[in-house]
Amino acid sequence: MIISDILMPDMDGYEFCRRIKKDERTSHIPLLLLTALHSKEHEIEGLTSGADDYITKPFDLTVLQKKIENILSVRDSLREKYTREIILQPSNITISSPDEQFLKKAINVVERHISDPDLDIEKFASEAGVSRMQLYRKFSALTKMTVKEFIRNIRLKRATQLLLEKKLTVSEIAFAVGFKDLSHFRKCFRQEFGMNASEYVLRNSPVNKN
Repeated sequence: MIISDILMPDMDGYEFCRRIKKDERTSHIPLLLLTALHSKEHEIEGLTSGADDYITKPFDLTVLQKKIENILSVRDSLREKYTREIILQPSNITISSPDEQFLKKAINVVERHISDPDLDIEKFASEAGVSRMQLYRKFSALTKMTVKEFIRNIRLKRATQLLLEKKLTVSEIAFAVGFKDLSHFRKCFRQEFGMNASEYVLRNSPVNKN
């Protein structure tokens, strides 16, 4: 989390905040602005620049602590939301904020390489336009998944779609979504859905639901 004053040399806090929030590498970092400027116009400008919250000086440390706790709580709720949307239907995640745009880009990277078992962190980071370390930080900040869990989840979600189409065997589907080994696919599938592929089809086939 960043706590920044508005009155700074070279660059004011508003511009600093805008740059942080527009940069895909740092847009996930919560930012709180501190200032001795008390007018409503300054507060509005601070929030418009993308700050998560705004506090005027002098301030009570307890109030500052509560604001920080609230910001982090909201961020945690967003992580749960993004993770839930990715798990339920990755391609349908709503795009609005830079963070959601990044997640959409990350999903597209995996979907483009869905059958490639050699999609690794380096290739993923390169196509997502960030460094390996930034990729780890983004996923840590935005979701409750590691990068490997994210890739596996997208692969398995695609596998469920193929299973319900009933055009390929389980073995063919496993390789089509990037698993090198059928037994590993079966293990991951059961861990993710609590059942094997055949049981999943029986429970989720449109015919069986009616």
